[in-house]
Amino acid sequence: CWEVHGNHSAEEVVQVWKEDRDTAVASEDFLGAAVFTLAAASLQGESLAEREDSIIGVELCMGLAQQLEISAQQRLAQTVLERTLRRLDSTGDVIATKASGQLLCRSLDSTLKECTQPLRSLLALLLRCVGEEQIGAQELVELTKGDVALAVALVAEALAAPKPPGLPLWPMRLCIMLQQMTSPDVFAMLVQTAEPSLDFNQLPMHEFRARQLAHCQVIAL
Repeated sequence: CWEVHGNHSAEEVVQVWKEDRDTAVASEDFLGAAVFTLAAASLQGESLAEREDSIIGVELCMGLAQQLEISAQQRLAQTVLERTLRRLDSTGDVIATKASGQLLCRSLDSTLKECTQPLRSLLALLLRCVGEEQIGAQELVELTKGDVALAVALVAEALAAPKPPGLPLWPMRLCIMLQQMTSPDVFAMLVQTAEPSLDFNQLPMHEFRARQLAHCQVIAL
């Protein structure tokens, strides 16, 4: 990419890929090398911005991979799963924390679309590499580190954006996640995260239901 376009940073590479992806034709070898390099940068990049751009780049690679045979797509997905998603703990935490702060104190130079983009790319990668049926509201909330407002913003922006190539059930899965966030199981998980010392055996059912109803109303708003 540097030889053709003169790019020196991950951000510049990602921008070129966004502009060229509709007409790009790539081989498995090329995409494999790109995924390998970007996966490493997503964990070891010198700055958070570089790691975020690398994650976005990996998702763009997986979108281009839809031109390949199914077996090639599966091999690339396994590479992403092993080299990025299973080793992303600390970087994922920092990305979620940054997005939560930007959502809380949004300024003119950080739109909702921009601050949720890295997490939306991560969610798309999870659906591609783990399986669309395996990712639900619990995984979404874990991705946003328990920030419900960020999870809802992520889903809203993902529904408004173009559907990622190769994820035909993307809108439906997003809507299911949103619905699941109002379920008793997910609500109980959120309460346990927010109040780890709370004894559910001592919580009257009517109080639990009242708190869950307030939670559902906040999500709807």
